[in-house]
Formats: sequence, structure tokens, C-alpha cells
Amino acid sequence: MLSDMTVDILQMASMVLFPRSCAGCGARDSVLCDACSQLFLRWRERSIAHSFTVFSCGQYTRAVRNAVLAWKDHGDEELDALFASLLAERIICVLKNILSTDVQVCVVPAPSSPKSVQSRGRAHMNILSIRIVQQINAYTQEQGSNCRAHMCPCLHIDAKIRKSVTASHRKERAERLSKGLLYEPQHAGDAEGSKRCTIILDDIVTSGATLRACVRLLRSRGEHVLAAFTLSDADRHTADNAYYA
Repeated sequence: MLSDMTVDILQMASMVLFPRSCAGCGARDSVLCDACSQLFLRWRERSIAHSFTVFSCGQYTRAVRNAVLAWKDHGDEELDALFASLLAERIICVLKNILSTDVQVCVVPAPSSPKSVQSRGRAHMNILSIRIVQQINAYTQEQGSNCRAHMCPCLHIDAKIRKSVTASHRKERAERLSKGLLYEPQHAGDAEGSKRCTIILDDIVTSGATLRACVRLLRSRGEHVLAAFTLSDADRHTADNAYYA
């Protein structure tokens, strides 16, 4: 097992041999530079269904797009901790009152297709959700609250269904996802008598078709879904000079 000092030395050597650049703008010697990090603090919120709001860290501008896709599609694992912290901060701010109560929070990552997971080599939202749950629980423990968060990967996409963003029309995307979205009950470790609520996490919200399908399925199974949280909002109607995948 490598010591912490050895790990630090190896990381410094790696930076010298293979200089790191900002995932957003390409600036040297930074995972995500200060300027690009600030773009994820321009919080946004958007209603995508009746009584359902998506809270996002930032708008889907060029730098945000570059960073999210570098992490999502190109395996930039150094962004895991940073993105988890950004989303956890957003969640804690929105749910501050709820997190002070005796409630179990189910953190549900939006699912990726089996083909996408295989291509990327990991389920990126699951990895992010685990870190976020840890940060939420650290916050509630510090506040003396009995609230606890749990990672609940209860949604899956049928391997026969193409990922929603590949379909050409919004209605078609929604229909395909609704047919291919599967629910698997998860034990949330809830104590007897405690209440349970659910939030959904995703990387990007565009039309909201994916999240709406997730909400419908979860609510049909009796889950009390509060809101969704994403790294970026790619709403074409309000974004200025934004870039889309």
C-alpha cells in the first residue's frame, strides 16, 4: 500500500511529465480553473413538469460543456470530487430545511444505457452520487440532524432501447425512454417511523424528457420525488451563446 507521501510525489511527478490543463478552457496546471469553476456557481432553476423543478449549477456554455463532456465521455476522473462538491452544495442550499428533519433522502442517479456505461467504462452518475451522499451526510451530522442520505440506483434503461438524446424528435425521445425505463426497488436504510423522499441527479438537462420520464416512473411506484439536480442547464430558450452536444 502506497503511503500518502508517495502518492503526493507520484502526483507531482505526473504533473511535470504530463501537464494538466483546465477541462473547461484548456488553461495550464488546473483541473478546472477559477474562471471556469465560477461558471458552475451561476445557479439556475427551471420547472419541467407540474410541481417539479430542476436545479442546476450552471448554464451550458462552451466552457461548461467542455468540462462536463470531458468528465462524462472522456473519463476525466479528476473532476469527480469537484463536480460532487458543486452539486452537493446546490442540494444542501435547496434542501436545507428538509435536511434538518428526521427524513431519509434517496439520491437516485439518472440511468445511462448499458452500452454507454460499457463505452465509458463506468456509470458516471453513480460514482458522483456516492460522493454526494457522503457530503450530505457529513453536513447533516455536523448540524446534529437525524437526516441521512442514501444512494439508490433504482432506475435502469433496457439494453434494447437507445439513449434518449439520440432520438431525433422530443416526443419520440420521451416515448422511447418511457418504454425502456425500468424500476428496481432499493432499500434506503430508513429507520422505523422516519419519512422518505427522493431526489434525482443528472449531468445535463435539455428538454427535460429524461427527467420527466424518471419522475413519472418513480411517482408511479410511490416515491415522493422532490426535485432534480444537474451540473448544467442546456435550455435553448434562455441560454445565450450556448453550445450543445
